[in-house]
Amino acid sequence: MQKLNLQPVFIPDNDKYDEEFHEELSNYDDEYADLYLSESELTENARKSAIQRIFYSRKAIPLVAGSAKNNENVSKLLDVITELIVSEDFEGPIKRDDQTAYAFKVTTHPRYGDVTMFRNFGLSSEFKGIPSLKNYSQSHQKDVKSKFFQIHGLDLVPASSITPNEVFAVKNDQINAGDYVGLKKLPSNVDSTKYQNDSRKLSPSCSMTIETDGKTSIKQVTKILDNFKRQDQSLDYEIDEDTDQINLKGIGSFHLEIVVSRLANEHKVKEQEL
Repeated sequence: MQKLNLQPVFIPDNDKYDEEFHEELSNYDDEYADLYLSESELTENARKSAIQRIFYSRKAIPLVAGSAKNNENVSKLLDVITELIVSEDFEGPIKRDDQTAYAFKVTTHPRYGDVTMFRNFGLSSEFKGIPSLKNYSQSHQKDVKSKFFQIHGLDLVPASSITPNEVFAVKNDQINAGDYVGLKKLPSNVDSTKYQNDSRKLSPSCSMTIETDGKTSIKQVTKILDNFKRQDQSLDYEIDEDTDQINLKGIGSFHLEIVVSRLANEHKVKEQEL
């Protein structure tokens, strides 16, 4: 993997794109290279399509960075990611749909525990009591009672309604990052497979065996790793009951190194050398 300078992707003035940017993009995508070498017009749509093709071929991964204060512009940041990796020609991880909200993060709140954060595309409702959600990424789509929160900076405030195009949080341990949810059961004529959690399709390509220092029980480590899996569906693990060694499975060595680092830094689970 190499780094692409993707910062100018959304600048509409074509003069602001330097030659190095066009050459970098051409090195990774033949179709864009043909446009560049033929001196055709390099439109914004052409640049986005090239980045999408590069992403889906796994030749490079776009890095999107941004900041938000008091939850402002979080939706815009997610929309930028959507623009980069979703088009009519590609089946991308985030599908805009007026009847859904997309779970983009599972995190732990100091007061409410594990909560799931959503990018709301079109759900709108006022609540009386504790409302129910339908998880479209699970086959049963059963009613799941969920407590809703508005996000104010680092704090969560109980919500009595949700509106389209906002970011909200839900207290619910049956929803994973990458899932799609709605307030009503999907009509029978709608193909539910379009709402599959795409991160589950990523087959592990790398494994790492670790052994803890024994200060944390295997039962506790299992609970921690199960929570990690809610946050990252491309992660998996197995535990050898005889040796208590943990075999982590992921999509790359760096991916698994981050998991080991999180075990140590967030949960004080230290590994010992095998």
